[in-house]
Amino acid sequence: MNNQGNSKRRDYLTMGLIGIIGFTILLMVTTFSYMDTKTLTAWSVNFWDLLFEGRLGEYYSYAGINARGAAEWDGMGNFLMLLPWSIWNLPVWVTHYFGGNMDITGFFSICWSKLFLVAMSGLCAYFSYKIVLHRTENRERGLLAALLIMAAPELLLSIGYTGQDEIVYITFFIIALYQYMKGSKWYLFWCVYAVTCCPIMLLPVLILFIMDNKNILAVLGKSVCTILPTVAINLLYLHDEGKAQASRDIWVMLQEMFGFVSFQTTTGIASVAAVLITLLLLAVYFAEHKSEADTETDKNSYLLYYIAVSMVIVCFFTENFFYRTFLYVPFIVLVVLCHNGEQDAKKRSGSLLMLAILSWCRMLTGGFDNPQNMNTFYTNRNAVIAWISGLTGSEKYLNYDGLSEKMVEKLPILTNIMPVLNAAALGLILYLLYVNYPGNQKECKTEISEKMSLAVYCLCMPGLLFIFYVLLFM
Repeated sequence: MNNQGNSKRRDYLTMGLIGIIGFTILLMVTTFSYMDTKTLTAWSVNFWDLLFEGRLGEYYSYAGINARGAAEWDGMGNFLMLLPWSIWNLPVWVTHYFGGNMDITGFFSICWSKLFLVAMSGLCAYFSYKIVLHRTENRERGLLAALLIMAAPELLLSIGYTGQDEIVYITFFIIALYQYMKGSKWYLFWCVYAVTCCPIMLLPVLILFIMDNKNILAVLGKSVCTILPTVAINLLYLHDEGKAQASRDIWVMLQEMFGFVSFQTTTGIASVAAVLITLLLLAVYFAEHKSEADTETDKNSYLLYYIAVSMVIVCFFTENFFYRTFLYVPFIVLVVLCHNGEQDAKKRSGSLLMLAILSWCRMLTGGFDNPQNMNTFYTNRNAVIAWISGLTGSEKYLNYDGLSEKMVEKLPILTNIMPVLNAAALGLILYLLYVNYPGNQKECKTEISEKMSLAVYCLCMPGLLFIFYVLLFM
């Protein structure tokens, strides 16, 4: 009877948290209109202009004209990267193209465009649920994985505020992992599209190929296949100056990202991230893993773990500001929830608490020095915002006020605390990786309330959003 009561309370808590997260997503989709969201929306709609006018060869020059009101005037990447988003935004193109309205940065267009990211988040959560269910045959744990991903503050910042496309290629790779674990050859297609959407995804894809077959020629052959669409686009626009500039911009961005944390050697500067990635790939290639018949910690457990490590390197040792903070989250969640050892329950509850504290640290420190993060200037100029601002006598939605700047004004000590929180975040993620290493059979002595950890985790972004609204309207 007591167990039934605890189960009901847990269900009520879960349902309450789901409601809070759903409402938070709704608020963030409708409140913010960040410049990258406008840009990616405009570029995705450009595709239909050019396709129906038979001018796809002018993709980059058309982006330079900026007829659709993008915040950036030069196109980056290619139309294959944005194709899923373009398909989603077809209704936006139809209503604007035939209505004679070129500007697609209005309230409803941006909200519709951001719903694509919400839909991709749902797909990511669903296939993460499927992976956990496949690995553990535990439906409740699979649902927990889905909730942890949808409630991740890093994800909510990405889809609700910055409107970045990282959820797209992360979702494609999650689908690839599920297909691979199910034994379907379709995983190759999803790997190809993940890499086409973002070259960074070549790293986890390489790990997957190495774990599948350590024959160097096989790995190289599959790796070449993943970049064929990108190579084809580069050949198609070989003499296009706009494409050449876009490629240069991407390489500069990657160099800045991976060169951000570096050290001096006798031959020059070395990237810490590049060194760690090299060591990781060597470890993956030379490590030997027993078959599932010999041990519960089968090869797929190590596969998930190595991929999580690779994304941690990208998120913690490259320049990201408040972008791309979400990349490691789904894989850490999968690593934590796919354990099958005797100490699973205690290890999982402790890991969830560490994940919750880590998320708070990351949200408070990520982009702390960048005023663009959670800035009042990027709120939608809609009637509801204007009406509430009128009631409170505030016009801060017209100002350029970053959340971190205002927090420091009220609490100057935060400037000194941030380095500590950064160090804590790094320590937490490293300890999470240590505790959840598939071969680590060390017993966990303490069991922490899973409900408490889940509540702390899920309330991170709602809490920060509440602080933002206080800043905006008070």
